[in-house]
Amino acid sequence: MPEEITIIGGGPAGAAAAVALSKAGLRAAVYEAMDRLAVKPCGRAVPATSDLPLPIPRDVIIEPVRRAVLYVDGVKTVDVELSGAGYIVDKEELLEEWLALAGAEVHKSSRFNPFTGVVRAGGEPREVKSGLLAGGVAFYGGEKILAVQALARSEGLKGLDGLYIYFDTGLLGYYWVFPYGDIAEVGVGGYADFEALRRLLERFVEGNELTKGGQADGPLGGPHSCRRA
Repeated sequence: MPEEITIIGGGPAGAAAAVALSKAGLRAAVYEAMDRLAVKPCGRAVPATSDLPLPIPRDVIIEPVRRAVLYVDGVKTVDVELSGAGYIVDKEELLEEWLALAGAEVHKSSRFNPFTGVVRAGGEPREVKSGLLAGGVAFYGGEKILAVQALARSEGLKGLDGLYIYFDTGLLGYYWVFPYGDIAEVGVGGYADFEALRRLLERFVEGNELTKGGQADGPLGGPHSCRRA
């Protein structure tokens, strides 16, 4: 039986590490703190490039990215066609497929305590003496940037074919509108607390030309997680 390597975190880094280990003849045991994968906001756009180290299965592609539009303090600065450059994907399904490709043993709702070196899998404590820490910002001791996100529906979002990014220098952050089938993921991240970001997102949804007059479910979020409504 191949050697088993512990990976803490089932996000893109943890899943990619599991695939890399499987190619090296090793087996991964992945411990994810949340009850499902891909609960962080944003991160659903991936490039369509032949040298991407991991496959993008067709069944996880929601739609191709055809355009990118960037604003800075309300002024449009970039509007480019990106036909064939990338995709919006179902991130949860993509991670599930990568972990399946790796043949990894996956444990969800399994929190790791870095102080005791113990991870709880199904309530059972397991000691972790070595492995890969791919838990991202949850284990980062420095300053964290918060983000919140909602699902929005409006007439202006119908047929949305690109990524819309709105940089706000006053916030030192940005808003995003990403197509997600017939709706869109709308969010904001920056140097503010959760309640301030929640209010900013509500105002953005009410005033933005794409989302105005529509409905938003959420937002929900935090320093290192955001669950879709």
